[in-house]
Amino acid sequence: MMDQHAPELPLVAALEEENRRLRVINKVLIERVEREMDPAASSAFSLFYNTVTLDSGVSHRTTTLTNLARRLVQEIAERREAEAALLEAKAAAEEANETKTNFLAAVSHDLRQPLHAARLFLGEVGESVPSGRVGALVARVESALDSMDDMLESLLDMVRLDSGAWRVDPEACALGPLLARLVAETQPQAAEAGLRLRYVDSSAAVRTDRRLLERVLRNLIGNAVQYTERGSILVGCRLRGDEVRIDVVDTGIGIPREKWQVIFQEFHQLGITNRQSGKGLGLGLAIVDRAARMLGAAVDVQSEPGRGSRFSVTLKRVQPPPMPASPAASASVAEALAQCNVLVVEDDPAVRAGMSSLLRSWQCHVVAAESTEAALAKLQANGAPPQVIIADYHLAGEDNGIRALTAVRSHYGIAIPALVMSSDRAPGLRAEAHAAGAVFLKKPVAPSKLRATLNYLLNHAVVAAE
Repeated sequence: MMDQHAPELPLVAALEEENRRLRVINKVLIERVEREMDPAASSAFSLFYNTVTLDSGVSHRTTTLTNLARRLVQEIAERREAEAALLEAKAAAEEANETKTNFLAAVSHDLRQPLHAARLFLGEVGESVPSGRVGALVARVESALDSMDDMLESLLDMVRLDSGAWRVDPEACALGPLLARLVAETQPQAAEAGLRLRYVDSSAAVRTDRRLLERVLRNLIGNAVQYTERGSILVGCRLRGDEVRIDVVDTGIGIPREKWQVIFQEFHQLGITNRQSGKGLGLGLAIVDRAARMLGAAVDVQSEPGRGSRFSVTLKRVQPPPMPASPAASASVAEALAQCNVLVVEDDPAVRAGMSSLLRSWQCHVVAAESTEAALAKLQANGAPPQVIIADYHLAGEDNGIRALTAVRSHYGIAIPALVMSSDRAPGLRAEAHAAGAVFLKKPVAPSKLRATLNYLLNHAVVAAE
């Protein structure tokens, strides 16, 4: 008899084999999963998985960096456009500034020509009329012309300082002679206001741009006279170690402490009285501030309302320079203008006529011409050589006063004393005139200053000849 369970044996064996295989597969899968969870494990699958993950990360980061690069390129382009616009605006502003400077310089020159002519004619009138009412009127007109010239000078100085057109040329500058001259120039204005103006002589010297320092001190002294109703003004120096402090002290109206900085702003004037009205544009201290900064000088103010003010400029001390011969040394020499032969080279008809008329009122023999060629022709016809030459720097075309005096000297073969004049404030003109052996004066020139300069030139030539 056969066992009824015999047919189930192969099925059981098959199921057990299948179960074994499943366990092997399950073990392999579990081991793989465990290896994948272990960072230190390595296999082809993990490499593949990591590669796919890294590629995805790199792709994402590449996209991010590409977007950032595009934004950066756009920002750089925008910044370049902004910089180009700024450069264009800066160039336009500099061009406009230069145009303004040149325009004001030209206007200043053109306005000074008739102003200079008026001063010359007025000087002749002042010498020919008696004192009294007419003399007082002449003095008032001269004062008005002085104010007009000072306003033009202030405007042009402001433009030149702001535009950087004023070149600073430092040199050793003796303060004593400078203060003496500035005080002497301002004495008539102070006397007219009933003020006592004096200075304390000094042997100190500083290294600075002489013209800029002169402008600073002239403005401070002029302001002191303008804003002092009664009393006095004292100008002097104090030595402090290796520095010199130049003081301008007045007994004027004074300035409240809260206004000490405001007064250095343009067009700002405090406490204008009837005597001070029309005396300026409020640019004096603004020019002082800008010029002092260019010089590296410290400007200080100490003031109290009703008790006056002290304005100070502090500079470094240096050894005093050699003292040149001064025109004042010839003051005792007799006037040499009478019967003197004078050549005037001036292309402006009004100025030429005014200069000729004034010189003739001083008993001079005058030959007047509008150019170098005309001067040589007239001198050849006249015969006698001039004893002194007065030449305007800017003549018509390419002609100028240096060329004129050089040609006349060459024609006669002698070093004729010469005076070059100009309304142009270009810094190189004075040096060019001095290099040519001539004295330089800025127009408009007061007749008294012109007369003193001509006498000095003539007396100096006589002393040199002896």
